[in-house]
Amino acid sequence: MGQNKAELQKSGAQVFAISNEDAPAQKQMRDAHKLDFVTFLSDKKGIAAWHYAGMYPGKATLQPGTFVIGRNKKIVYAYLNEDYKSRAATEAVLAALRKAGAPPKTGSAVR
Repeated sequence: MGQNKAELQKSGAQVFAISNEDAPAQKQMRDAHKLDFVTFLSDKKGIAAWHYAGMYPGKATLQPGTFVIGRNKKIVYAYLNEDYKSRAATEAVLAALRKAGAPPKTGSAVR
């Protein structure tokens, strides 16, 4: 997604990455992949993962998931895959943003 930073910002979307890693590990990932436009959140106990993407059986590792939340605060695009190497295609995420409209910049959590 780093290559599409300008288009993501132009869309008005807010990008969040949730992992169960601590802040130093998240900062290292942010810097290594030039993701300065992404807000990283820590989910040490896997609570968000349990509700949305899940965790790998028998492991404390969150399964990757990508969600686009529209202006109506509903999930309008979701990508889940048990293979941690397989991630949502950036073009699919951008298409979902264009179709549904970017979420409002309120910072409110979706439950």
